Amino acid sequence: MERIGVMNTFGSRYMTFVFTATLLIAGLIAIQKPLCAATLGTFTGTDSVNGLAASATFTLSGNELIVQLLNTSTSMVTQNPQVLSGLFFNVSGNPVLSFPTVQLDGASAYVNTSPNSPSGVLGDHWGYRQGSLGINNQTYEYGFGAAGFSGVFGSGNTISGNNQSMQGVDYGLVGPGGVGTNDGLANNGPQIQNGVDFTLTGLDSQNPPVISNVLFQYGSASSGEFSLTGTPQTSDVPEPGVAATLLAFCMALGYFGLRYLRRPVVCTN
Repeated sequence: MERIGVMNTFGSRYMTFVFTATLLIAGLIAIQKPLCAATLGTFTGTDSVNGLAASATFTLSGNELIVQLLNTSTSMVTQNPQVLSGLFFNVSGNPVLSFPTVQLDGASAYVNTSPNSPSGVLGDHWGYRQGSLGINNQTYEYGFGAAGFSGVFGSGNTISGNNQSMQGVDYGLVGPGGVGTNDGLANNGPQIQNGVDFTLTGLDSQNPPVISNVLFQYGSASSGEFSLTGTPQTSDVPEPGVAATLLAFCMALGYFGLRYLRRPVVCTN
């Protein structure tokens, strides 16, 4: 009888440990996905002949899609068609993405500010649209633009909602190579050196979408301008995590522990 009492005490403590550990790990799983940010993909494009290079990184954070758009060219920009002024892409399932925001990325700064210095907020000068956007004889579901692209973006599409006109390549992106003194660009500033970050809301954090058909658009027209097709580079959408594995381990401990404790006990004097 003494052995049975010892086993019961051990079993009670063992099961309490397994139950507590399981609850803690289940709680960790519950908060794990909302807290993490997963890179859905990084896309790059280059044109060494014309000195063009760009990248776009799409990140899922909660129900938000964060898009980092960079002009990575080290060539000096001297003409309007070398200014990166639009990004177009598709998202699997075509979810409704709204409440756009835009801000300068990291150490990015305004350049070519004379005689036209920055005015208003950045969202006055970048637009966002969803739904059958025609660029270079192709159709895209989502797009950001600092230029009108022959009617793709209008004053009613500004991110700020302030109904500003989007004309030319002002507030478009130039790379680390900077801006030259060519007269063709001198009166079409300011520009942004490096990049901008956009945010859209409306994704399901539990079901990461697939980003595809990425296009970097230059200049200000919907056709006849430079453009780069985005090539996917990376994707680290999270697989089932360590916490889920630990939960399964604890459940297995509980199952086999119960089987062990319920086995027949033979007492011998």
